Amino acid sequence: MNSDHTRRRASAHVAALLFALLPALGFSAEFSATLSPPPAGVTTARFTLWLPDSVTATPSPLRAIIATADYEAGKEIYRHRAWREFAARERCAVLLHLIQWDHPRFKLARGEIATVAFEQGLAQLANLSGRDDLCTVPWVLTGLSQSGWQAHALANLRPARTVAILPFHPSTGTHGPEDYLHAGTQDVPALLTMAGREVFPIEVLPFARTGALRGRPWTYLLQPGVPHHRIGPQEFPLQWLAAVFALRLAPDGTLRSIDPDTGWRADYSEYSPQPNDRRAHVVKIFAASSTSPDLRRGPLLWLPDEPTARAWQSAVQSRPTSSPP
Repeated sequence: MNSDHTRRRASAHVAALLFALLPALGFSAEFSATLSPPPAGVTTARFTLWLPDSVTATPSPLRAIIATADYEAGKEIYRHRAWREFAARERCAVLLHLIQWDHPRFKLARGEIATVAFEQGLAQLANLSGRDDLCTVPWVLTGLSQSGWQAHALANLRPARTVAILPFHPSTGTHGPEDYLHAGTQDVPALLTMAGREVFPIEVLPFARTGALRGRPWTYLLQPGVPHHRIGPQEFPLQWLAAVFALRLAPDGTLRSIDPDTGWRADYSEYSPQPNDRRAHVVKIFAASSTSPDLRRGPLLWLPDEPTARAWQSAVQSRPTSSPP
């Protein structure tokens, strides 16, 4: 009995030593935390953090945390090879979070409760990983369906911590555009993605146009042929995010404001040749500096630069496709 106990303790010490050596050896690392008990009003608060080897191998600070909600395709984003490669290049952590409360659908009124749980989860992960910068670096917030609007609500409550938001096929529920146009998020870029084969009564383009009329740096992306429950091709979202990083993240880690008179703009509309099949109709791009006064008064979509604008033009007009199974 004592011998078994001693062996178990020795094995645990060896495992702990090997785990501690992973960062020094340049391996990626994963940490998990659960708030027990969670904050009042929250029933579940569970977090998983992935750190790429580019982060674990050096003491240099993180640039950002890419956070996705564990709902429907949330795990797909968290484990997606292209997202992890982006995180490694840009020195980002990737976070999967599950925050639930007594009502199954997300409500903006619960946003503060979710944000408190989110920040407490990061504090636990900082303690587990030894990365104190998890509590200070800015966030990239993403999610699919209703968790896409949860990302928007977190940004509303913590705009000074938010680099950008990328809601995939977000379901708006009973909320309208005005619920997401908080004054503090004026400089927060958003990529609002719409499934080309959306079966739910979701209309994302009117939200994007409302934001455009208010001068928000919001981009709308149609993903032809992609169903609601998949995130679709990720080449353009990651190119857009890289361009936003270049604009927003200063060398000292602070967030820069977006100059409303720079970048590119897009005049865009779409149509449905048959039910649940959306296609791009008008797709025009131009530099903001060359936009006519008449067009400036319209709902022009924002794009960070010319290469991203041309990639967007190609993406929304691509042949219908589906995400891989």
